[in-house]
Formats: sequence, C-alpha cells, structure tokens
Amino acid sequence: MEKKKKSMLLSALFMGLGQIYNKQYIKGISFMLVEILALINIPNFANAFWGLYTLGEVKFHYVNGKAVFDHSIFLMLQGLIAVLILLLVIFLYLFNIKDAGVNAERIEYKKLTIHDKLDRMFPYIVLTPGLLSLMFLILLPIIFTVLVAFTNFSAPYHLPPRNLVDWVGFSNFKDLFSMDIWSTTLKGTIKWTIIWAFLATFTSYFGGLFLAMLINSAEVKIKSFGEVFLYCPMLSQG
Repeated sequence: MEKKKKSMLLSALFMGLGQIYNKQYIKGISFMLVEILALINIPNFANAFWGLYTLGEVKFHYVNGKAVFDHSIFLMLQGLIAVLILLLVIFLYLFNIKDAGVNAERIEYKKLTIHDKLDRMFPYIVLTPGLLSLMFLILLPIIFTVLVAFTNFSAPYHLPPRNLVDWVGFSNFKDLFSMDIWSTTLKGTIKWTIIWAFLATFTSYFGGLFLAMLINSAEVKIKSFGEVFLYCPMLSQG
C-alpha cells in the first residue's frame, strides 16, 4: 500500500514519475513528454484563450503597406482547439495518477510481465485514434458551429477579416422569436417537432407494449402469428 501512495504522489507532482518508480519507463517517459509539451506551450494556451474570450481587438488596417488584423473566426477556432487539448491533458494527468497507483498495487501482489502490460494497454492503444478523431473531426465542428450562433457573425458589417466579430449572447435567439419573418416558421417547426416526438414515442413504445400485452393475453390462441405483427414494426424501425 505504501508503494501505491508513493507512486501516485510522484505522478501527481509530475506526470510519469510514478510510472518510472514502478519501472514502467516507456510509459513514464511518454507521460513526462505530455506535461513538458503542455508547460512549454503555456504562452500559446494563454494567447488562444485570450482570442476565444475577446475574438480579437485589432481591426483591419495597413501598416507600412502590410495588412494587420485579428481574424475573429480563426481566433475562436484556435481557442476552442486549445480548450479541447487542455481537457485532454487534464484527463491524461488524472489517468496518469490512477494508472501509477493501480500498477503499483498489481506489482506489489503480482509481478507483471510485458505481455500483461501490453494486454492491459491494448484497449487504450486501439481506442485512442478513434477518440481523437471523434474529438477533433466531429465534436470540434459541432461546438464551433454552436459558438458562432452566440456571435454577431454576419455580412456585410461583421465579416472577418475586414471586420471583427463580437459575442452577443442570446440576442440572436431572441431575435428569432421576436421577428415576424422568423418567429412564425420557428414556432411552427417547434410545435411540429414536439407533436412528432410525442406521436413517435407513443406509437413505438406504448403501441408495442400494448401489442405485447395483447399477444400474452389468454384470448390470443395463435401466439406466433401475433408475434409477426409485433416484431415487423420494430424491424422496420431498426
């Protein structure tokens, strides 16, 4: 138990030290490189967070014949990438502490072979490329699109790089409900979505439950014939 606490404390002080203490040198060096890169890039993180918060401060102008400006959309995207990377580093930091403790406990009771280590790390090795792709190819564009809705990004007066973009909060959504040209269509779409969701849920689940109760009742003699009508809608939806 003492070895577990010591390895976790070392990993908490600096990523990878607990793994090196457990004689897992490759894993320990990998974790150390993650923290070293994160520390080296602190100025870049700070600049990215500044860009995400302000969306730029320098308007388009020329200095000695060269265009100088802050591109609000690029700053937002860079800031969002920095947030995702920081969350990933925090996750790896916490995982590194837990991993050091778990492996110290296992080493204390059972000597781990290279095969055991690779077998335990195999799911992480296989899933990591997919999780990174999910984060930066799917999650990032979705969050970016949502964030744009909270800005005044529009043509012709708030279109980068000629003009800066500002955060406007929920004013765009308030306009959608207050402007007649949008509110009628939007409210109609919301009503239809709610009605469709209710009807789809009712027919799929409550309708299926009713059919199941009907088939199981004593009055239905040919059970297999009734099951055909119960499973066909489910198969069509699946």
